Amino acid sequence: MSAPAPPAASFSSVDEAMDMARASLGYLARADVASLPGVVQARLLRELERAGSQHTAARARTLTAFTAQGGYADDGHGGPHPWLAWQTRVTAKAASGSIGWMRRLSAHPRVAAALASGAITESYARKICGWTDTLPYAYRDSADEFLAGKAAEGLDLDGLAQLAEQIYSHLAPPDRDQDDDARFKDRFFRLTRLFQGHGKADGDLTPECLAAVTEVLDTLGKKAGPEDDRSAGQRCHDALEEAMRLLLASGCLPERAGQAAQVAAVVAALSALAGLAVLSAAGVGLVALYRCVQLSYGQFYGLAAVGGVLILIAIILFTGAILEARSDVALLLTDIQMPGTMDGLALAHMVQRRWPPIKIILVSGQLKLPDIDIPLDSRFFGKPLDSAEMIAEMRTMIGRA
Repeated sequence: MSAPAPPAASFSSVDEAMDMARASLGYLARADVASLPGVVQARLLRELERAGSQHTAARARTLTAFTAQGGYADDGHGGPHPWLAWQTRVTAKAASGSIGWMRRLSAHPRVAAALASGAITESYARKICGWTDTLPYAYRDSADEFLAGKAAEGLDLDGLAQLAEQIYSHLAPPDRDQDDDARFKDRFFRLTRLFQGHGKADGDLTPECLAAVTEVLDTLGKKAGPEDDRSAGQRCHDALEEAMRLLLASGCLPERAGQAAQVAAVVAALSALAGLAVLSAAGVGLVALYRCVQLSYGQFYGLAAVGGVLILIAIILFTGAILEARSDVALLLTDIQMPGTMDGLALAHMVQRRWPPIKIILVSGQLKLPDIDIPLDSRFFGKPLDSAEMIAEMRTMIGRA
């Protein structure tokens, strides 16, 4: 991000400068930007990014001085982290992020200077610091200055990564066994459970692990066709989910407590139904599917009681033996994208031909299916699911079953 020289300004105090900064940002936040020409909106976005870089540098510089002077003790805190959490009303993670920038820029003054001038973005600065942290200390400042300068000139992240790799190959000690051992010991992968069953993943992967994961995601994360409007990140997420399903279905995982590895939960296709209370309408009770369904990759289906009839929930693989053996299934609920030789759409058409009385609901987070492509009297829901709408449609369909 090549930045022009910042506008000249003179303030009588930091309080005046801070008041002016807040007033300026407040004005921009309330401005009628929709009425501005595209070229003005583009300049505004670029300048706001530069302002964000300068904000990061200013906060880190101030926090460094504040910490060195023990300013947090005046408010009864034992360190900068609790002070930030309580006094600036941020989460513990955000406070850790601010302290991380304080330490990062203290160790990389050339990068701090580039941020302060608005020459590079915060995200590029983080990458540069991460790369040069692996270099011998004596060369770190010059490498920081070189890479930050190239970033300011407009070199993209891939180009910067290649330069960093070249620098490292020239400056790294000949014997790297100890460094490799240290990096190997730092490897980790962590899954954090969030609200309502969602999760977040992060980690530090070895080159071998990264290569394997990349190959899997590239193979399974391709666009399904011209109608596939998922982002690259969404395709990677769905590829990871499909890879895990395929692995579980393969039977290659070791047993746990004498049982085959399995998933005993409603997967993403039905996560919006989790925790629903018992509903009743016109005498038809819908039992919470989350509590009734036991889905596993060993049994490939789930059954939930609804008003005295059954819903068949197909997630991974369908076998006609289920419907051949039972005459009390009233509704089939299936995801369209499923590994194996038959997807949910083909399954739905097969069930409609062989068992016409069974009602069908199809769901998908990848496709926007035209009504003409789904079987007669079936329904389609896109993800994320609207649970209230789906439950109402289930009641209606089962009422006709």
